[in-house]
Amino acid sequence: MTNPYGRILVDHFRRPRNRGSLDNPTISEEGVNRLCGDRVRIELRLDQGRVVEAMFNANACALCVAAASVLTELATGAPLDEVDTLTLDDLLRALGTDVPEPRRNCVRLPLTVLHAGVMLHRRANRLPSVERARPVAAIVLAAGKARRFGAQKLLAPFGTSTVVRTVVDTIRAAGVDYLVVVGGPGGEAVRGAVGGPPVVWAENPEPDRGLSSSVATGVAVLPPNVGAVLVALGDQPTVSVQVVERVVTAWREGGGPVVAPRYRGLRGNPVLFDSAMFGALGTLVGEHGARDLIASDPSRVMMVDVAEPPPMDIDTPGDYDELLRRDRSEGARAIQTRKDLL
Repeated sequence: MTNPYGRILVDHFRRPRNRGSLDNPTISEEGVNRLCGDRVRIELRLDQGRVVEAMFNANACALCVAAASVLTELATGAPLDEVDTLTLDDLLRALGTDVPEPRRNCVRLPLTVLHAGVMLHRRANRLPSVERARPVAAIVLAAGKARRFGAQKLLAPFGTSTVVRTVVDTIRAAGVDYLVVVGGPGGEAVRGAVGGPPVVWAENPEPDRGLSSSVATGVAVLPPNVGAVLVALGDQPTVSVQVVERVVTAWREGGGPVVAPRYRGLRGNPVLFDSAMFGALGTLVGEHGARDLIASDPSRVMMVDVAEPPPMDIDTPGDYDELLRRDRSEGARAIQTRKDLL
């Protein structure tokens, strides 16, 4: 059988470098690909901000083992800041081969583990992160079929616009650097409603696989220099610009790998994920989106408390009627407040 991959990748799989463990590593982190069960641990020893030793252990496929071997070679001797900015493209170039998109999560897993370990090290030692100055992206999930609503709820009127366009405009007004809307097959009407560039449209070919598949679709099209991504729901038009800004600011000022708003004691959306979590986001399965990922390690979640009520999901016509009623009530209160100030 012809080898579909390059000589470097095969060599690093057959004769992996740096496989093993370090005594008292400065950084030690482990991760797993929940789709296939691949597991990788990356260990680094630092001296004056430079990686002097890098080792790995893996119970994983050939692609993952080869990627971990090459990655630890790239890291050894490099400044931590350079290691922190390595991308999947850097790793693929070092492997000397192209990898089909469905298998790229196998290559990405060691890189995700490395980035997560570096982030936690910086956080524990109150060190500045080069990630914090990088662009922030947002993904708006808009691929649902709205079966319970009975029509395309994202196109329902809200304010002076539609439900989904209100969400998109809010995210853009908050100043994110890159915005992706993930729709489903036959989503031309939704695509038209959210507008063209700078909004990027990404189609999830299998939205029936759940919210997680839309998250993975959005993450896959992000530019390599993105430092974090905000995941928002397309049917929550009452999310405010201020909440989005506070979540992004909390991350830039040193928040954890995950930053989420907490509305009057209840965790809600949108949730921000550092780029160290992108590999894990790409391997999510099921309808819960990133909820299971957040629940798996609550210690990595930073909560931002906000006084306003949580945004409503619009799942049924009754939800939509309640949303409009609340919106009219809020508008009436705002008008009265302005009159009282005159």
